[in-house]
Amino acid sequence: MHVKRIVSVVVAAVGVVMIVYAMSSMSRISEAKGNVRSINSAISGNSAGRMIGGGLSGKASQYDTQVMVLLIAGIVLTVGGCIGAYHFRKRR
Repeated sequence: MHVKRIVSVVVAAVGVVMIVYAMSSMSRISEAKGNVRSINSAISGNSAGRMIGGGLSGKASQYDTQVMVLLIAGIVLTVGGCIGAYHFRKRR
């Protein structure tokens, strides 16, 4: 195998790992947001409860952008790695 093809396959594999990690993180963030919603409904009766609930919502949404960037980067690396592996394939 050519070195360029090996590098392309490794890049594609790293992209797949990034996608899997991003999807797992999205699931955990979604679960945390659901937990925050249930806590908010229980404590939203007074102003202190609303303040605490707002803080919890902010913490649960804090990583949305970073996870989306990770997902997009993983997709780009996977596609780029696959294209590179195809481009540098052994021609007979």
